[in-house]
Amino acid sequence: EAETAAGIELNDFVEPWVVRVPAQEGAEGAGRLSASTLQQAAESIKNRGFVILRGASLFTDRELERAHEAAIRQFQIVQAQASTLGLDAFAPWHALCKELIGANLFKFQEAVSYSKGRLDMPLPPDQGLHAHPDLLRLSQELFGEECKVSAHGAFWNFPCSGPAHWHRDGGLPLLTAVTTGRSYPEDAGFMSLQPFSHAAGYLAASDAHTSPMECDEGGVEVSSILKRGETVLFLYSTKHAPTPNLSDVERCLLYSVYGPEHACDTVNLRSTLPSLLDL
Repeated sequence: EAETAAGIELNDFVEPWVVRVPAQEGAEGAGRLSASTLQQAAESIKNRGFVILRGASLFTDRELERAHEAAIRQFQIVQAQASTLGLDAFAPWHALCKELIGANLFKFQEAVSYSKGRLDMPLPPDQGLHAHPDLLRLSQELFGEECKVSAHGAFWNFPCSGPAHWHRDGGLPLLTAVTTGRSYPEDAGFMSLQPFSHAAGYLAASDAHTSPMECDEGGVEVSSILKRGETVLFLYSTKHAPTPNLSDVERCLLYSVYGPEHACDTVNLRSTLPSLLDL
């Protein structure tokens, strides 16, 4: 892609939600984002509800590989236990999940399916991507107080996944950081987001489960196709959706949730769900 002398890609002018991370600021460089990069990211999140960090990765190749391998191991544990318990008919990775009415009823502490062919799988803190100091600084700028990482996990999207599942995660002051540890085809079901749909936006009243093009207020759908190591950050109140995985690969995205100490998500992360490993 063509670049200007300042290193700004031409697409950045039509994608104001994109912030470029220079190589010298990435994990393989100095490992710290500049004040300018952080300010651009904060402004995009405040104004549009999200930002896509392209270019250099915030995490090293080793960190990405370690977290991705941990997600694979955890998924294999979940998959094996589900098969042992005879739950294949409800498993979102099952080849027949598109035809199974109960395919999104797979809900356990270790893994939850909110839509057909997809799985939200929590990871122990020592197995996910570490709390990045710059993302902690960014969260503090957004929420006005000291922040921490409250959850780690992986979003799986399987080749049999269903239509885009539009939703908000809630109204808590929380920021979700989603990174890909591997390279995937562009049609592997990356996330889409609706600009200005967060709490501060003029589309905040739009139906959380209606696609941007169909909601009464109108809207636009932004695809967040990520290259390995790139990150999309969005507020809990921003409308977003995993899209159909039209490829033949199982797509895994690594996520971390940043926010103030008091912001505890008991809706998406429910300890009241049954434990798959205790059944």
